[in-house]
Amino acid sequence: MPQLERGGKYVFGWSVLHPDGSVRLPPEAVVEYGLPRQGSLVVMSGSKTSRGMRVGTAARLEGTVLDPASAIPCGGGLARLKSSLVATAMIHDGMMTVPAAALDAFGLSAGDRLLVIRGSNLAFVMAQTGPLVEIGCRHPEVVVFD
Repeated sequence: MPQLERGGKYVFGWSVLHPDGSVRLPPEAVVEYGLPRQGSLVVMSGSKTSRGMRVGTAARLEGTVLDPASAIPCGGGLARLKSSLVATAMIHDGMMTVPAAALDAFGLSAGDRLLVIRGSNLAFVMAQTGPLVEIGCRHPEVVVFD
């Protein structure tokens, strides 16, 4: 897992969003964050800077400030948790499928390349924009998962 700059965050690679809402997750991220081989995941809207989304499991988020059980439903399969939107995605053998309503709400579309960044121990980030994405674009050695 490369570190793009000395003292900077670690990245797992790039993931490309497919037209059906699926995205291949880097195997290292799947292992590090204890994602199931198949089942459900929690996806949350990203920050104003990175946009994209954060990905974790309900079990890992339980009892934290990001606990999806605290989210307030707001329709279309989405819920609001503080300033974030939350949805459920499905994973099967490292391929995550995000509902269309969540992709729309997060401002994501087919063909987007998302930089998968090690976040807190709760969730990893799939960033669409921001300084780390700009730095990542200058590093052709970062693996692309398609």
